[in-house]
Amino acid sequence: MPSISKNQALIILYFLLICSACQDNGGKNANKNIISNLFTADVVDVKNVSNSITIFLGNNPFAFVFENDSIKNSADLLKLYQNNKNEALWLSGAGANKNAEEFLKQVALLEEDGINLQEFHLDKLKEWQSKIKAGHADDSIAWMYDLGMSIACLKACDVMVHGQFDKNNYTQDWFNKNDTAFNATNYLSNAIAKDSMAYLFGGLRPSMPEYSIFKTKLKELQAIEKNGGWGTIEGLKDSLENGLDNKSIASLRKRLFKEIGIPKDTTSTIMQDDLQTAINSFQYLHDLKLTGKLDTSTVKRLNTSVSIKIKHLKSNLERLRWIQKDLHQPYVWVNIPKMDLQYIDKDSSQFKMRVVVGRTSRPTPTLNAIMSNVVINPGWSVPPTIMREEVVPGIGRRGGSYLSRRGLKAYYHGHEVNASRINAKNFKQFSIQQKPGLNSALGAVKFNMPNPHAIYLHDTPHREDFVKYYRAYSSGCIRVAKPREFAEFVLADTNFSKPKIDTMLQKRITKEVPLKKNIEVHIVYLTNGLDSLGNVMYLRDIYGKDKAMEGIWK
Repeated sequence: MPSISKNQALIILYFLLICSACQDNGGKNANKNIISNLFTADVVDVKNVSNSITIFLGNNPFAFVFENDSIKNSADLLKLYQNNKNEALWLSGAGANKNAEEFLKQVALLEEDGINLQEFHLDKLKEWQSKIKAGHADDSIAWMYDLGMSIACLKACDVMVHGQFDKNNYTQDWFNKNDTAFNATNYLSNAIAKDSMAYLFGGLRPSMPEYSIFKTKLKELQAIEKNGGWGTIEGLKDSLENGLDNKSIASLRKRLFKEIGIPKDTTSTIMQDDLQTAINSFQYLHDLKLTGKLDTSTVKRLNTSVSIKIKHLKSNLERLRWIQKDLHQPYVWVNIPKMDLQYIDKDSSQFKMRVVVGRTSRPTPTLNAIMSNVVINPGWSVPPTIMREEVVPGIGRRGGSYLSRRGLKAYYHGHEVNASRINAKNFKQFSIQQKPGLNSALGAVKFNMPNPHAIYLHDTPHREDFVKYYRAYSSGCIRVAKPREFAEFVLADTNFSKPKIDTMLQKRITKEVPLKKNIEVHIVYLTNGLDSLGNVMYLRDIYGKDKAMEGIWK
């Protein structure tokens, strides 16, 4: 009997199976189905994978798919699969489904949001996906891939809504709460069911205009860094006279053009008006005095590397993620490093003014609060911190004259007392108060916004500070440049007009006027800001918060 090869034996076996199927099912359709199945065998047994996932989640409450890394809330992961009837989310019989392919594409783009991608384990997920596609993966790799994709997706969504890092590790006085209500499992389940992974993160980004504009600027700076960045400026004196010819001027031209797009002539070695304009523009965008000179501050900013600017921009995108995603209009927006205030309503700035913020030894904290009322002609009660750090030592040095020279009086249970009774051990039993008046610490108007830190907006007798570029001089509260105008503005829906307010001030009438609408106040710390045209500005890091965050960005 002639011998047959192994391949021939297999062909005979397949033929016998087909014939058997024809006899059992009787017809051409059965024959066609068997042949079709022979050539479309699944690379993934989705049912087995789903069962393995269910067992794993039941026995591993912390869901360690990746070594030493788990999801923050394993209950979310369990609920995500329960929403899908405990079936695999990212796999079909043919391998990774289209939602999986789209998610990996979209999560990679989060680098443009300044997000570190390492915690999503994209390299490992792509490796597993390739093995599954090639048919080189067993069920254990398949179910780990499916779980890993779910963990990465839940993490990415949480990062977009609440930030990637714990703010308490990088700042001591950040009290601006992110109370955004977000159900990650329902949001993701809905996106998977609708095959809308391409839009997954768009709806999670912060809504304030700063975020999208900072994101665009980050992409620009990353492109500059990829092309070699920019050089440093050396060999030029403070004052550059028109007509000066110096080879270092060409370097200055190239440096300015790379970042701000002017001057257009990047080869000339001569100081001319176009370069003067570019220097002024650079100083404006970096919140410097418009001297047109290469002073120390300007050279320092010019010699800041693009990589450092990228890190600071990433830090500010992260700080925006630490704030609640949607701000309810109208709201007051105070950016501490920018030292200004804006009233935002109908997606535009309706009122703007300069402010004075806390000095470095008394930093203004970030916070959110509701402005409740306006006090016309307010009195002042000295806060505990100022009592402890300024008033008590002052009384110790000069006695009661320290208070009288400042228009202050000491009280014990409502009765005026001699200041000499107050010392470092008993000062909490006393109150120090100042009567209303234009020379009082609070000036003519106070804007109350109840919060645990006793921070509010107010007028000041120190009007000279508002013409300065650097305005960090207060003890923590926000001093406003246009108090009477702002009072009239926020009280526009009441009968308190500016003439009426002026009359009350002249007659020394103190009045607390409640607001008829809720006005949220958001005090934030961003070392990038926007001007009125939407240009990104680079601000002074007055409290040194950027340095603490530089090391976290890859």
